[in-house]
Amino acid sequence: NIPVRAIDIDAGAIEHAKTFFHHPMVDYELADARTVDLPPESIDAIISFETIEHIDFAHELLRLFASALTQDGYFICSTPNESVMPFSKEAFPYHLKHYTVNEFYQLVEQAGFSVEGVFQQREPHGGEVEEGCEGAFTILVCKKR
Repeated sequence: NIPVRAIDIDAGAIEHAKTFFHHPMVDYELADARTVDLPPESIDAIISFETIEHIDFAHELLRLFASALTQDGYFICSTPNESVMPFSKEAFPYHLKHYTVNEFYQLVEQAGFSVEGVFQQREPHGGEVEEGCEGAFTILVCKKR
């Protein structure tokens, strides 16, 4: 059994990951998150960085993640902070929405998570992860309720 499943809908992203981040304990899958097999209470942790701003089914996806997590499961998620990087179709052609910190909190809480920690990346192009929520990217560490 492979302990880590890395899933993306973009074939280029999967090939890049296989090439530059190959690891024998990771199975890279080309799949749509809406249709991937995630049996109830079968996963200990789900990490989803820079995903929800690209989709119009964020609430449904987070509910699926909550269902798939074990009772003590963790969900770690990040998204651009609307207050720092306002959404614009011209600047972010592949994004559908950016979330304020409050919107992000509400989204994960409505899906069945409690927020255990709040972190940020201050720089719009990555950078160190540190505690706080004023950065360009907000990172929430959540636990299944």
